[in-house]
Amino acid sequence: MHLRLQLSTIGVEVMSDDIGSNTGSCWLSLSRNFVSSIVCTCPNVCYSVVFKLCDTFSFFVLISFILEPCVESKKGDGREYRGELDYTIDNVTCQYWTSQWPHKHKIYNTENETSNEKKGIGADNFCRNPSGHREKPWCFTTLKDVRWQYCNVNIC
Repeated sequence: MHLRLQLSTIGVEVMSDDIGSNTGSCWLSLSRNFVSSIVCTCPNVCYSVVFKLCDTFSFFVLISFILEPCVESKKGDGREYRGELDYTIDNVTCQYWTSQWPHKHKIYNTENETSNEKKGIGADNFCRNPSGHREKPWCFTTLKDVRWQYCNVNIC
């Protein structure tokens, strides 16, 4: 599925037959003055769109997207989220849960895989709220100076 994204000085407009008139707010992530990723939140309840750059042209960008539905959460904190989002709201890559670098932690238990599975963590770097102590799914970052950040996961 492809969308056409028009960049202008006013902002970003998302157009697609699949989304129809469902346009929303977008954030561009710049890397060396080039757009590296785009995150949009559409007005439909419980949906946001995460874009990854595929190809660029003079005024248009062709992109494919992953549509992430909201996570129904009994306690409202997203601890049930088991998606594969692996970067934060600031587009920072998540640290692997099994890693102790750059941030040491005691969340992943090397001696109790059952506990890890219940928390939804393993040999991956997906956003989670393993203990439910934070407001929504998050992860340790790969930045030395930023220990953790929330992820762009919508909670129903």
